[in-house]
Amino acid sequence: MTLQETQPPLETQPLMKLGIAATVSGAYRAVFGRFWPLCKAAALPFVLSIVIGAAGVVVADTHFTLDLAVQLLSLLPLVIFGIAWGRIVLLGPRSGAIPRPLLGMRTWIYFGYLLVYLLLFIIPFLLLFAGSIGLTYLAGTTAAGPDPMALLAQALWVVPTGFLLYLLLLYVSLRLALVFPAVSVDQRLSLAGSWRLTRGNGLRFFAAMILTMLPVVFAVMLFGSFFSNLLVSSIDLGQPGGGLIGPDGSLSLTAMALFFGPTMVFSIIVQYIAFGLVAAAVAKVYAQFSGWSETGEDMLKRFE
Repeated sequence: MTLQETQPPLETQPLMKLGIAATVSGAYRAVFGRFWPLCKAAALPFVLSIVIGAAGVVVADTHFTLDLAVQLLSLLPLVIFGIAWGRIVLLGPRSGAIPRPLLGMRTWIYFGYLLVYLLLFIIPFLLLFAGSIGLTYLAGTTAAGPDPMALLAQALWVVPTGFLLYLLLLYVSLRLALVFPAVSVDQRLSLAGSWRLTRGNGLRFFAAMILTMLPVVFAVMLFGSFFSNLLVSSIDLGQPGGGLIGPDGSLSLTAMALFFGPTMVFSIIVQYIAFGLVAAAVAKVYAQFSGWSETGEDMLKRFE
């Protein structure tokens, strides 16, 4: 089935009031109630993330184009996982842990939307950063030279402005996020259609996503700190031959792998659980707003 063949267009579906508690609880039930299907869907992308992450360490600071290519490639495992997990949430575990075709049109449309998301956050912050540098320079330059107080005053407004800008961009991105579960199940929905479907529910969607992610943030702060302290205490960083420094005074690649390897694996695991929660919450919102009511088996028969 192609995106164009799906009928009716989802933009014409009626709007309704979003249930915040139902969205949050539905996301957690999807992740931890279907944790084994989640693990199977994340298996291939997880391995790819580790391989690409290791490649990124090798090519770091070698060439800008190569480094950028690796950074873009690192999005592909999340795309594969997002599609597979979105299908499991909306269609059920029988939809499969690996989306087929793996690199078909669905994958590249999802990838394109993800790039749009990145640009949505990157470009405004680049403009804010450039504007702050320009204004700081203009305000801090006098006949006697730079004015430290003026420089400090100009720098301080960037922090609250950046925070407010982030909240605004997060709100906008959530209004557009329904394209991801739609693409996962080959439904036709544009960014404008996602915006219309969430009309009147933007703040409720925003609140639901914040409540979904708060436990993850607290868990990362708690266990991440414990995990980091455990690794640091197990390696004597300052003694040659006993830590990151080898007997000859050079960096020990083995010690670096033992130190940074578990940290990278832990961060990837947290990333996939958080991404799974976000994707599940968005899929639940999409199901409610779009009138998604077909059972997983009925939809699978249509895909066959």
